[in-house]
Amino acid sequence: MQTLHMNAGSGETSYAKNSSVQSNIISAGKRITKEAILDMLSNHLSADSIGIGDLGCSSGPNTLLVISEILNVIYAKWCLQGCGSSPEFRVYLNDLTTNDFNNVFGSLPAFYTKLKEEKGSGFGPCFIVGMPGSFYGRLFPTKSMHFVHSSSSLHWLSQVPPGLDSKATTHLNRGKIYMSKTSPLCVLEAYLIQFQKDFSLFLKSRSEEIVPKGRMVLSFMGRRSPDPAADESCYQFELLARALMSMVSECACIVCRHYCVTPVGFKDPPSTFLEDELGVLGYQWSTFRIQQPDLTLSALCHVPYLDIHESSRELA
Repeated sequence: MQTLHMNAGSGETSYAKNSSVQSNIISAGKRITKEAILDMLSNHLSADSIGIGDLGCSSGPNTLLVISEILNVIYAKWCLQGCGSSPEFRVYLNDLTTNDFNNVFGSLPAFYTKLKEEKGSGFGPCFIVGMPGSFYGRLFPTKSMHFVHSSSSLHWLSQVPPGLDSKATTHLNRGKIYMSKTSPLCVLEAYLIQFQKDFSLFLKSRSEEIVPKGRMVLSFMGRRSPDPAADESCYQFELLARALMSMVSECACIVCRHYCVTPVGFKDPPSTFLEDELGVLGYQWSTFRIQQPDLTLSALCHVPYLDIHESSRELA
């Protein structure tokens, strides 16, 4: 299976230069992120070390923007409480192994300098490390994380749903790269099953890594319609499919003329889903409690944040 990633570097076509929508989503969730952090600190204000994770960090300005906001909230609370020196911060930046971590690491010296200038010697120390790997599985040691953040990432599936990839003997979704109004019911169900499997594994993994009364803030694509193939979540991919099919038709003519065939594979775009489907998944886990399931950020996403119960019961 091929692992894909956002465009690396800082050129005009890079993710770093084309991620303003993701930045807006992060900004829209600032209030609930701050509330979740303060809730976490109400139970862990005396901690000597705070574990923070940004899952699906990618590269570019958004990566350290998130971390900067989190650190600002924690340090401001420490100063307000008059707790003296702040705890040490363990910051883990997670994305797939093919992510442009070199770009992220290259921006760390300036980030550390800015922290010292703005917060003085009483802040930190702060240790920022890369944690390559899929968040659909364990990433961190048991009960080591206090706050986990993920934005614009969890709607990406771990894989193309079984039976829909290029190796399938029967093409169930011919001419499409995602769910559409003409997709058969089995295709829609395949996407739902794959998401349920992935998101359940995500929750189970984080439940083992986050300390009791820790917090998560998760923001990702959603839709307001119960129709999984609604235009608000699928229309852009329908347009892309048409463009690709047009290119394939043109390439087919060239192939016939030149007697040359070069296979091209495409990875499915993210699966979007209804908030009710997320609610069913969230409430089936006794380890988590959804704190704010109704916050809607325009038509872009839903941002519930989850808190870990004091109970350390293992998930079934």
